[in-house]
Amino acid sequence: MRIIKAAALLASLCAPLLAKDAKQVRNFQNPPELVTTAPEASKEAKRESEGKKDFEFPKFGGTYSPKKFFRPKIAFEQKDMLFTFGGLFREEFLYAENPIMLNDSIPDGYDFFKQTLDLLFNFKYGKETFGHDAIELFMDIRQKGIWGDVGKAVKTAKENVKVSDSVVSGHSHLNTKPLLWLRDAWLKVSLNALLDGNDDHLHTVKIGWFPFYVGRGISLGTIYGASREFVGIYTGYQNDLDAPGINLHGDIFKDRLSYDLYFSRLEEKGASLSDTFNHVKSQLVGRASNPWRGEAKDNNLYVARLLAKAIKEDKHYGTLDLEPYVIYNEASDRNIEVTADGKSYLGTAGLALEWGHKNFEVGGEVAANFGHLRARALDRNVINIKRDDEGKLCEVYSHICDENGNKALVTKANKAIVRNSIVLDKDCDVESLNCQEIGGGLTNAANRFRPSFKSDYDGFMGVIDAAYTFDGADLKIATEFGYASGDENPLLDERDNSFNGFVGLQEAYSGKRVPSVYVLDARKLKRPLTSRFDDRDAMDDAAFSDIFYWGGGVTWYPIESNSDKFKINPNVLVYWKSDKSPKFDPCACDGAGAFTDEDASRHLGTEFNIRARYEMLDNLLLNVDFAMFFPGDFYDDVKGLPLPGDVFKRLDLPDGTGVDSAKFRLSNDTAWLINIGLTFKF
Repeated sequence: MRIIKAAALLASLCAPLLAKDAKQVRNFQNPPELVTTAPEASKEAKRESEGKKDFEFPKFGGTYSPKKFFRPKIAFEQKDMLFTFGGLFREEFLYAENPIMLNDSIPDGYDFFKQTLDLLFNFKYGKETFGHDAIELFMDIRQKGIWGDVGKAVKTAKENVKVSDSVVSGHSHLNTKPLLWLRDAWLKVSLNALLDGNDDHLHTVKIGWFPFYVGRGISLGTIYGASREFVGIYTGYQNDLDAPGINLHGDIFKDRLSYDLYFSRLEEKGASLSDTFNHVKSQLVGRASNPWRGEAKDNNLYVARLLAKAIKEDKHYGTLDLEPYVIYNEASDRNIEVTADGKSYLGTAGLALEWGHKNFEVGGEVAANFGHLRARALDRNVINIKRDDEGKLCEVYSHICDENGNKALVTKANKAIVRNSIVLDKDCDVESLNCQEIGGGLTNAANRFRPSFKSDYDGFMGVIDAAYTFDGADLKIATEFGYASGDENPLLDERDNSFNGFVGLQEAYSGKRVPSVYVLDARKLKRPLTSRFDDRDAMDDAAFSDIFYWGGGVTWYPIESNSDKFKINPNVLVYWKSDKSPKFDPCACDGAGAFTDEDASRHLGTEFNIRARYEMLDNLLLNVDFAMFFPGDFYDDVKGLPLPGDVFKRLDLPDGTGVDSAKFRLSNDTAWLINIGLTFKF
């Protein structure tokens, strides 16, 4: 029935396309004759003269904003001030089968409607007086929600709950009303207007909430809140807004070389006394007497980059744009196991380029990580609540055992013993204290204390793609190759090590000239992190890491030779893991499953997708994305692997249930999805 509903909805949304007048149908069937000049330039000039210049992504990183999606039609002008208003309204239907676990034996799928509304306000001043905009103010007010489940889009942060001496897991709350919130709000001021009024080499300061990215958004993207917690990368913000920041932009050589100096405070940890003077570090070794966070423990981001036009519209060599950049993220008080038990110093240096000549275009980007993640020495012992043999709730120590090997009860006598076992010297060799007796028949667990250690960031990545446009054929072909290094969880050994997986910040790259709809865009697929044969647990990581792929695609735009009017873009991409991982045997260990000492295949699978866009009326767009994923041998080799979020792993069902849990975990069935969107820009 879900498939029938999806097909019916697709047919109803595509009906206007089929019902268009005969003239457009004839244009669709009979493309215009061949032309001898490059069609792109003439089409762009024609549409701009008609006031239909559409949004195009900048070739490199920038400060992309929804305001560029439209030419505002509601404007008020007085003297040297201009106020414009516009927006975007989008309704989507999303349907998928087996998108997450690749398992047809469980309800692994979804179908829902999603709505997004952006109200965009823009104010400018100074064009006549200074020859350029001296002041610009922009706001994007957004509402987003899922039909019948509004709270999915806006929820509160998690907060822990304390019961007696035990702290239980965090909880959050969902909102039940369709709220409006500020997604972007920024002010840009011209330094030229403030100083001398000369506009030959403009320098501006932009401050507020706005998107900023470098290159293709792999090293640094715009998904504020995207996290990879096992390497200390997260912000705690999961709502839909852009990161706050300050950007100084200026021309070094006009139209040839410019710069950006960007700063963002991704997390604020010192805005009040309760932020700095608290007990969040009470479990860190040596901090029992001063457990507070302290000052200057924020999450700060620094970026410097150049935007260079090395070759500008040369008739023999075309155009070459370069973007070298350096990113540095200093993030104190990372949550590795508990609050504030680590600190991250992540740096990335990279170079992006774009070259085009006549009908041929090539682009790419390379980047490498540097820096490290520091895990502080930790006392894991806390007080938990459990049910005893008589069914009564009682408090026990998590990492201290009694003389019978059971978790020790929290009693007045035991409290005194445990209090005396707390390590006050931060430089103490805490590993030697594991398994030691602490008095009164109590013993430290084998893993009560975690030593301090460092994990170096040593990942790297590279992507390259190319495309060629056939004059007069309304056709473009493209190919793309991407690679990102991978590695296992660097926190497992609790020793100084190197993490060779690439780490990007706020990243959500889905391809450029050959786009991915399923693996890199939807990011629903469980991709197990590299494991070792002796691992007892597995993790998954959907980021642009531990992956390499090759793809090819074709774009056809037969109506009026205009890709903005109608285009259809089929693509094929093949994916592999970049790092080897062992096979998983679900029958080992009496059905609990275990990794073997044999390597699994690296072939993740093949994605086929089609993206279509049709401008039904001016500013009314219909988008359809369809994708199928055919799992590779890797998913055959790890079939039955339990992952975080696995319902059978979470409930820990006993064997007596008769349920073969391996059949309801990660599998290798074909997945597919379809997204249908109707967008109105005003």
